[in-house]
Amino acid sequence: PRSAWFGPTRRLPLKQAVGQVVAEAITPYPPGIPLLLPGERLDEERYAWLLHHRHPGQHPGGMLDTVKVLR
Repeated sequence: PRSAWFGPTRRLPLKQAVGQVVAEAITPYPPGIPLLLPGERLDEERYAWLLHHRHPGQHPGGMLDTVKVLR
């Protein structure tokens, strides 16, 4: 997890980030509970969850259409 906070990173479109280790918290709101924390890998299941629960008025905190991942 330390390298996820302080290591070299890059931004990728969400779909391209599948399989990568994220370097920022992804916290969909509502409910406001982190889905991913720095150091965790974005897998297909969580990617599908994010797509399914994306709707007007909901903003995944720490993320727009891109996500910061480790290089």
